[in-house]
Amino acid sequence: MSSPTNEELLSAVESAGWLLEQHALRVLKEHEAHPRSGWAYQDADDPAVSRELDVWAYRQMLRDEANKIIVGVTFLVECKQSSQPYAAIGHVLPEHHLQRNPTQHVLPVQNFPVQREGNTTTYAPAWGALGFDSVAREHGEDHFRATQLTRLDRVKGGAWSANNSGIFTSLVYPLAKALRATQKGAVTTEYYSGVGGHRDKWVMLDLCFPVVLISADLFVVDASADTPEVAKKPWVTTRRELKSRSVNGVFDIDVVTSESFADFVRVKLAFSAAIADEVGKDPRRYVGDEWVA
Repeated sequence: MSSPTNEELLSAVESAGWLLEQHALRVLKEHEAHPRSGWAYQDADDPAVSRELDVWAYRQMLRDEANKIIVGVTFLVECKQSSQPYAAIGHVLPEHHLQRNPTQHVLPVQNFPVQREGNTTTYAPAWGALGFDSVAREHGEDHFRATQLTRLDRVKGGAWSANNSGIFTSLVYPLAKALRATQKGAVTTEYYSGVGGHRDKWVMLDLCFPVVLISADLFVVDASADTPEVAKKPWVTTRRELKSRSVNGVFDIDVVTSESFADFVRVKLAFSAAIADEVGKDPRRYVGDEWVA
C-alpha cells in the first residue's frame, strides 16, 4: 500500500480544516489567551450529549481582589475550511436596535439606574448606561450587521451561485449553544449586598466573541441603500435571532478570514483592555455597590 507524500498529507488535513484550527490556536496563544482545542460542552437541548467547539480561549484583563470583580475576554472559534469565498449580506441598523445589552457579553448588572429630571430614577440597559457602547465604537464597532451568510460556488457554465446550506445548523446554532454553555459559570449580581451593605461575592464582566473563522475571502454586501455596495472585508459581524427551548436571544457572531484573525484578536483585546481600565478606575460603580439598597 502506498503512502501519501508530505504535500498530499498536508493538503488532506488542510482540506479537513485541521490546519485552520491550529492557526487559531497559535494566534490566541501568542496573545496570551490560553486556548484549548476541542472544547467540550453539554448540549443544551440534550444534556446527555457532549458537543465540541474547535477552539475556546480565555484571558483575564482585570482581577480586583478588594472589590471582588473580574473582567475577562473569551473567544469561541468554529473553523470553516473552504476554497470558495463567502458573502455576508446585511444593512446598517437603526440606533434603537443596538440599545440593548449584547447577548454575548456577561455584565455584572443588566439594568443601571439613571437619574432623570425631577430627581426621578429609571433603569436603562447597563451596556449603554455605563458607556461601554462608546468604548466599543472607539474600537471599530459600527451599526452594520449581516443577516445572511452564504458560500459562493462556481456552477456549470462559470456562473456563481450563493449557497447557505448547512451554515445555520453547523455554525450559527452550535456557536450560540457554546456561548450559553460558557456563560453558565459567570456570576452576576442584581441588587444584593453582604453583611453591613458590603458585597461578599465575586462578580464577572465577561466579554465574549463567538467567531466563524474561514479560510477563504469574505465579501460584504451592504444593502442599506437601493443600490447595494460590495467590498472585500477582513471580518464582519452577523446577527441572528434564535428562539428555541434552550437558546433564546439576539446573537452577534463575527465572521473572520484566517489571514486577518491576528488583527481581529488584537482589536478585541484592545477593546477589552479599555473596558477593564474603565472598570478599574471606579469598580464599585460597575457592580452596583454604590447604589444598591
